[in-house]
Amino acid sequence: MNGGIHLSPRMAARLLQNIFPDSASRALDLAKLTDRELQVFQLLGSGLSTIEISKHLKLSPKTIETYREHLKDKLALSDASALLRAATLWVESGRI
Repeated sequence: MNGGIHLSPRMAARLLQNIFPDSASRALDLAKLTDRELQVFQLLGSGLSTIEISKHLKLSPKTIETYREHLKDKLALSDASALLRAATLWVESGRI
């Protein structure tokens, strides 16, 4: 890998939270997420729909809906709108 450092999205999120602690990163404990959940969270924040994410990841839309539910539970978000808002803010903050 040409001597570079390569991190999973989950590990990158953990490191960034430690380096740049702010109210948004404290409110969203992304370290709780699996790599796949973080990937779905990132794709949601990038503006992809459930169908688009399912095609991108080669998973069923029902599986993506399950991931969305897990994200809401783990991040203590009240509904789908809160999940989308949090994901969009996270992507726009450049933490990916």
